[in-house]
Amino acid sequence: MLKTKLIHINSIQIVAFLGFFLFSCTISKKNDELILLRLTPEVGSVYEISTNMNIALDMKQPININMEFFIKTVYDSVLSNGDFAITSEISRVKAIMSSGIFHKSYDTEHPVLESDIEKELHKKLSKIIDVKFNGSINSIGETEGKTNLDSLFKGDEQMKEQFEEIQKSFSNGGVVFPKESVKKGSVWNRKIENLENQNMTQKINYKVKKITPKEVFIDISGVISYGSKDVTGGGKIKGTMKLHRNTGINKFSRINQDYKMDINGYKATGVNTIEVKSELIEN
Repeated sequence: MLKTKLIHINSIQIVAFLGFFLFSCTISKKNDELILLRLTPEVGSVYEISTNMNIALDMKQPININMEFFIKTVYDSVLSNGDFAITSEISRVKAIMSSGIFHKSYDTEHPVLESDIEKELHKKLSKIIDVKFNGSINSIGETEGKTNLDSLFKGDEQMKEQFEEIQKSFSNGGVVFPKESVKKGSVWNRKIENLENQNMTQKINYKVKKITPKEVFIDISGVISYGSKDVTGGGKIKGTMKLHRNTGINKFSRINQDYKMDINGYKATGVNTIEVKSELIEN
């Protein structure tokens, strides 16, 4: 009887071990296989993209600015060159600004215009609510097409530059895929230069952390630098990204920029955090 029980227990252990072994092999295979990262959403699909930008700057006094944008992006059609024609629309903006001497909040859906700061924000942000931004994006994430930011923020270069950065979230979180296939551990790089924005240069590294049947996880690192006559300095970039494997859509990304700068002779330190979430709302 005891021998029979031992044989039965050993059989269960063997089956469990084989199951675990096969599961481990499956996971290992998924991570070792080569996949081609490409943007392939269905034509007509609509994504709701929320972009949260938080700026914590310590100069003469600490200043914190948090802005959240709710964006709807439609993949309208496929152009003759294979790119996607897209239309993006900002439906809502929320902002909170605070320092040692004031704390103000603003919401385009429920504007409270009691101070000059709130009135100025409303004047600028109301220009872009429900305005359609048309452009195109190819299968590796490169964008083309001009928007009407020049006319919307005529004479306000700072606001125009900030919204140019926000527009990156329209284009799948700003990620550009490599032309070659990747697997776990694969690395590719991207360099972004913006001479109009304080001679800003970003050197970004993407590394595939994990591949599952439905998602691809990516680690992000790099450096950012500024080199204009008014602003110098720079810092490090670190973040993560989760892609939908079949469509290449950025489901969630979080990027931190930790920097030290000299702004018009004043020493400043800061941390910028950008989070982007995408959700399919219509297909």
